Amino acid sequence: MIYSGYLATISLSIMKQPDWTVFNQISGELSGRPDNYDVGPTLNIVISVSNGVHQADMTAFDLVVVNVNDPHELTGIKKSLLL
Repeated sequence: MIYSGYLATISLSIMKQPDWTVFNQISGELSGRPDNYDVGPTLNIVISVSNGVHQADMTAFDLVVVNVNDPHELTGIKKSLLL
């Protein structure tokens, strides 16, 4: 969000942004679509707002990508039983 007020311009920023995401500096929205190689956690993401003099940080949060769309694999069964 860029806001030109009486004394300052307000800007948003992000630390530890996952590579597969897009951060909108106007709205503060963090969005994206992860792939299989993005599975796992990104820890301690922080979104901040600053007026050039003072800065305020959101509470850090974690983002975890869980793999849910791979085909099932059978394990522990002899291939000869599957024929």
